[in-house]
Amino acid sequence: MRDKPKLPFMYRFLRIFGRFKVHKTKFHFKEELKENAIIICNHNNSLGPLNWIFYFNHESDYWSDYRYYESLELSRETCYNDFINYGDGKRKAKLKAKISARCFSYAKNKAGHIIYVYNDMRFILTIKQSIKSYKEDKFVILFADDPSNVHTNDIKTFMPGAIYLAKTMLNEGIDPNIVLAHIDKKGKNIYVDKPVKFSTYNNLSDEELINLFKDRINNKLEEEFKK
Repeated sequence: MRDKPKLPFMYRFLRIFGRFKVHKTKFHFKEELKENAIIICNHNNSLGPLNWIFYFNHESDYWSDYRYYESLELSRETCYNDFINYGDGKRKAKLKAKISARCFSYAKNKAGHIIYVYNDMRFILTIKQSIKSYKEDKFVILFADDPSNVHTNDIKTFMPGAIYLAKTMLNEGIDPNIVLAHIDKKGKNIYVDKPVKFSTYNNLSDEELINLFKDRINNKLEEEFKK
């Protein structure tokens, strides 16, 4: 498992510029992460991924919707709709979308660490890149929310991509570590469960796995750490 290299310039700039929005995050671990893993987490509004990118100290690749990166026009449109859903007015949303789209464009070309998530047949590319990253001893971090619900703290609809990824890896002879995590509402704390080999869940159906993961991420983890 590799330590995270120095953040690219744009991420370092955004961490300074966005310090009032993206709080310095404290990680709480049930046990030390000695091996890489697939980490499944809630999204916690638009800032959740930045909490991980800025403050998680291990080399990681992150799942992210391809629409933010495919073209500036599509990125602006996607960001604009996001900000409208967050409650911004049209003028404010348009300005923020324009800035955000430029940042995503930089991330695509310079920053790396992004695994594009597609909602069509190209999803197989998401799976292949994720397996490649895992084999390179990186953490693969994904946010299991339905894209329409990422402006809320809890996962409403658990998307099954993580389970499909883990099952594909198991079929290829790789038994990945699964780590569940929960970002609190203010983004100041991330509660990280202990790693579990995916084969441990072999006796559970996909639906049972989804319910188990969703319940632990939404309800159990933070409660257990606060006991």
